[in-house]
Amino acid sequence: MLATQVNQTSKAEITVQLSDSVAADRLNSLSVQSLAPNRCALRYRVFDGSFQYTDEKAGGCPYGNPTSASDWTDVPNFGNLYFDEDGNPTTPANDKCNLSVGACLARFDPDENGLTLPFQGLYTPVSNDPKQNPPGILPNG
Repeated sequence: MLATQVNQTSKAEITVQLSDSVAADRLNSLSVQSLAPNRCALRYRVFDGSFQYTDEKAGGCPYGNPTSASDWTDVPNFGNLYFDEDGNPTTPANDKCNLSVGACLARFDPDENGLTLPFQGLYTPVSNDPKQNPPGILPNG
């Protein structure tokens, strides 16, 4: 299953929209990138003196993207919160998304108001008990 977006979040649970892969029978290992469970497939912006964005239609993350086709007016400080890969506040030059639902939540719904997240990736349910999770999957990643 592919998580096409995160619909609702709280400290206790995350609700995602799942869908079957479209045209999966025509894909092979050369035509798609490999997706790790619970990691977003969108390309995050890159800082090179200023932010460089990949168009959303080409798989770019909409966070801070001035050409975003989506309406993100409800997101506080849209594009102006910066985090390192460990989720710590940082400068624009060191802003890097670790592609987790938590990183998406920190950017798109920092006040946990239940806003929709653009997270897109393979979804594997995880547990608060790390012994029950697949290898490499952390409960709060």
